[in-house]
Amino acid sequence: MKNRIITIGIALVMAASFSSCKKEDTKPTPSPTAAAEINGKWKANYILNGVDSDFFAPYTFAFRNDGTISASGNGKVIVGKWSRNSVDEKPGMQLDFGTADPFSLLNANNWRILNENDTLIEMTGKRGDDGTHTLKFSK
Repeated sequence: MKNRIITIGIALVMAASFSSCKKEDTKPTPSPTAAAEINGKWKANYILNGVDSDFFAPYTFAFRNDGTISASGNGKVIVGKWSRNSVDEKPGMQLDFGTADPFSLLNANNWRILNENDTLIEMTGKRGDDGTHTLKFSK
């Protein structure tokens, strides 16, 4: 009887160890609009501390599969880089336009995506001490 109890105990311990919880994937899942970001033309609205700017009104933005983003307008084409990341364990985006003004305002690796769908990507971030920035790409 004692051997039977020990055998059952060992079997339960082994069963519990084999059914351990699956480790959760910590990578952000691609958004449903990941393909939409890459396709089509987007307009950008940049808001600093609640005040709209018109810095990017003349420009149309295009995301590309190769990780580049271009802004066309005012007879210029400005090319930068973009990628998906995660900010505070939430979906995020990184933008880098180098030193080109006013596009350097968009440079950040901490844009946190607040809302996105096929026609809108709304993000917020901070740049040093100059307050909260909101960036909205819309089609």
